[in-house]
Amino acid sequence: MADNELVIEEAQMCDAPAIKMFLDEVSQETSFIINDGQDISVEDLQNALSFSLNSLNCICLLAKVNDNIIGMVNVTSSDEFNFNHVGDLFIAVKQAYSGHGVGHYLMELVCDWAEHSPQIKRLELSVQTRNTRAIKLYQDFGFEIEGEKKAALKLDEDTYLNLLMMSKLIGNIK
Repeated sequence: MADNELVIEEAQMCDAPAIKMFLDEVSQETSFIINDGQDISVEDLQNALSFSLNSLNCICLLAKVNDNIIGMVNVTSSDEFNFNHVGDLFIAVKQAYSGHGVGHYLMELVCDWAEHSPQIKRLELSVQTRNTRAIKLYQDFGFEIEGEKKAALKLDEDTYLNLLMMSKLIGNIK
């Protein structure tokens, strides 16, 4: 990556096919990202991106090298009044770029976006307890562990995984 420039930009609807390919690739590279068997279509991604681009409480940022997506961070939220201040965060980086600061840059930008958002007052996420690097990254950005869901995921017939629920409050919320 040293010879190539890292570009981080907001996802556009035309990025949907590349995002689908990226998500398929990263879910195959690691068991930290669980594909729940629901294959999202390019059309569904385009609809989600359209909603995100026209929303104050959603964002999708892409990290690219040579126009190829190598990482992404996505915050989705509800349009329901009681929940529209909560952003659900998802982040993924291709394995080949892990350890090069891509995740850190994405987290830095999305946390800054949340701080300046007129609606977002809470970011939340879930992470497998065995994903210690990701947990440290989230804690470095002020996320706190709120609880643990035992046996929340099944990896195979005999392996169950625990999830940590983490969040970060934005602004002067108590």
